[in-house]
Amino acid sequence: MAVSKEHPSIHRKLALIIGNDNYRKPYNRLNHSNNNVNDLSNMLKTINFDVTRVCDSNKRQLTTAIIDFAKTIKDGDLVLFYFSGHACQAIKKNYIIPIDDNKIENETDIEDFSVNIERTLERLVEINPSYLTVFILDCCKPYLMENASTSNTSTKVTALSEIRTPVGAFVQYACAANQTIRDAVETDRNSLFTKHLLKNIARENVDFTEVFQDITNDVYKESSRKQMPFSINKFQESGSVYFNQVIKPAKQPQPIQFFDDKWDEKSEGNLELTKKAHAQIKAYYDNFPSIEYVTNDKKPEIKEAKAFTDSILQSVPSGNVTERATVCHVLKNMLQAQNIECLFYDSTHGKDLHDSSGILTEISSQERPFILKLNSSDGLGGSMGPKTEHGAIRFARILTESIQNNKVHPVIQDVLGRLSEAHQTDKENISVTAVYVGSFNFAYTVKNWIPGTLESLPKLEKNLKDQFEQFSDAKIHPLLCRPAFDISSFDKQGNKTFPDSSETYQVGPPGRTQKYTSPAGWTRYGLKVRGKYSNGDNWLHPFQDPGNWYRAFHGTGRASAADFNKSKQSFDQQYAPVDAIASIYKTGFRPARVAAFGSGVYCSPDPTFPEKGYVGVVQCDTQQGRKNFKCMLQVAVSPDGVTFASDNSIWVVSNPEDVRPYGILIKEA
Repeated sequence: MAVSKEHPSIHRKLALIIGNDNYRKPYNRLNHSNNNVNDLSNMLKTINFDVTRVCDSNKRQLTTAIIDFAKTIKDGDLVLFYFSGHACQAIKKNYIIPIDDNKIENETDIEDFSVNIERTLERLVEINPSYLTVFILDCCKPYLMENASTSNTSTKVTALSEIRTPVGAFVQYACAANQTIRDAVETDRNSLFTKHLLKNIARENVDFTEVFQDITNDVYKESSRKQMPFSINKFQESGSVYFNQVIKPAKQPQPIQFFDDKWDEKSEGNLELTKKAHAQIKAYYDNFPSIEYVTNDKKPEIKEAKAFTDSILQSVPSGNVTERATVCHVLKNMLQAQNIECLFYDSTHGKDLHDSSGILTEISSQERPFILKLNSSDGLGGSMGPKTEHGAIRFARILTESIQNNKVHPVIQDVLGRLSEAHQTDKENISVTAVYVGSFNFAYTVKNWIPGTLESLPKLEKNLKDQFEQFSDAKIHPLLCRPAFDISSFDKQGNKTFPDSSETYQVGPPGRTQKYTSPAGWTRYGLKVRGKYSNGDNWLHPFQDPGNWYRAFHGTGRASAADFNKSKQSFDQQYAPVDAIASIYKTGFRPARVAAFGSGVYCSPDPTFPEKGYVGVVQCDTQQGRKNFKCMLQVAVSPDGVTFASDNSIWVVSNPEDVRPYGILIKEA
């Protein structure tokens, strides 16, 4: 992560900022591009970017600037490219228009005398494959080959189309793809997009995706919904990236007696509610299998599960979505597409292998945590830990706040160092994501960690024991090993095949109800959730009880904001990547790292909304031939924990405990 002068830089920050105002054709001249370039260059220098600035350049100058800039890039740099001026699509490719556009009379001339955008992006990314390249195009005004007032023919060239984006790049358009805005809103000095780029880009410790989400919000609002910036995110590394990361030295830790001081409910909140929150987090991670458990293939229940799995999968399923065998094959193929082996078992026979139905929608997730369980925090950071439960809670909160605020804390640094030794990787590859009590626990991720075989895990467990004297247990995300599914988790009482026409109902507390639309044509496999939660069952049953939670749907496929930009021209198309935002049944949901309407679990009350490309499609051989099946989840959402997007087609739930899945929906594609 690139950081400010308050801390040594881990990644160099380089920027090439280009603007063209003074085009040779008078009717194509612009007023704000050079101002945009000058102001952005000055802003980036304040946050320690090495900036190359280019104004009013012809093709030769543009090409030279790009080639020279590319030569300065080293793998691992944070690279930013910005162009303000005219750009367009010609012969199915995208081009930056240089100022000597008097040579351009047709689309072939555009190809000959302009700069290919895709090739420029590829040139930058191929030198920097392991880190982020940000590519910004502020090109909303239409480009004209002829003066419209003197021509009887159509003179406007096609707007920029969606760019073919390589892995490692983030592309940001100032307006939607395939859109130009003749009367785009402008300020006295800058274009509307760059005005808000300047306002947001230097914010301290804000992830780059959040920066552009906020810019999108601001531009869309100020333009009265006429201009909607559009992004394509192909940056796949886990963890945040900041344009302006400032790491401030942490205050010296409080004397250990502080942690065990009497709890102050006025300043620290209700202790019982805080305990409950920690218990919920603990319950989520406790459902992960231990490393010791998953590596023991000699256990009788593992052998039985393998045999049981073979008995289910050796026969070709009928292809009828109402039969359980079809569901098992669909689940198996969904995981197999990600090179993940799975097992099936039946807990009604007394065998419990840690049901993994809670990770079905995390198949594409790169954030699969390990859990380090300690008997106490004694010894971490070289000091004794708290002695009371509320002291441990207070300590966990302080560490969590340090992580969230990107502040250095000696205990977190100590833990990261020990974890890097245990995993035999660089410290920068470890990220602590949660700290919680009962006793003292850390959830953490390891960048690019891929286990070769199950046999590699015992060594890791031994290393963790050697590094942490208070070691109690080590758990692992099921998708990092071998997930197992309990077929008895399906509840026949919840099974239902919905008719081909939808029905609508009002669900939720009186005066606050929301419309529920039944998923027409889908078959639901109910999950056993009655009696699972301590506050009773009226959140689900009986249907339309005043205590019912809202109903919604969550897709199991990989989705991105770019996908939604293809389907609907409104801000709500920024649905955000949802490939890793949920887990179902036993373990509940997990918030998304990147989100257009804030972090949280994304779902929709409209069953047709996830189906527009965000529902997993699985291919299976059946007795009726090869078939494709769609899958999504039916969930209940707490009325007190949901935020509604502007047109109510997208719901965001910040607390995973406020989303409860109760069915897997399948239908033939």
